[in-house]
Formats: sequence, C-alpha cells, structure tokens
Amino acid sequence: DHTGQDPHILNWREPEVNVLFEEGQILVHFIYHTDQDREIGPYSFYIDPFKMKVVKEDPRIPLGN
Repeated sequence: DHTGQDPHILNWREPEVNVLFEEGQILVHFIYHTDQDREIGPYSFYIDPFKMKVVKEDPRIPLGN
C-alpha cells in the first residue's frame, strides 16, 4: 500500500545484480537503492530463476550515519 512516504527507488532501471551458487542452488541477487538507504537501507533479495520467485531477502540495514 502507498503511504505517501514510500522510498523512491533510484536504480530501478539498472539494479545491482549478481548470480550466485549457494547450497546447490543458483540464485540471482538484486539490490535496489532508495533515497532512504541512509535511514532504512536498500532492498536486497534473491530470486530462484527456475521457480521465478523470491526465495530469500536480506534485512534492510542503514548504510549511513
């Protein structure tokens, strides 16, 4: 739901992307930076490319002080 204070995703066209092999599974890791990275942290999640769904998320940790 839109709250009026949702973060603006800065790199939505070109997210940071890494392909990993973890515990016998191929994962695609996406990181989306927002205008709230310093306060809340970026969105970071992992997609199983064969199931086409998010299988893991990293907690949002602030990047700045």
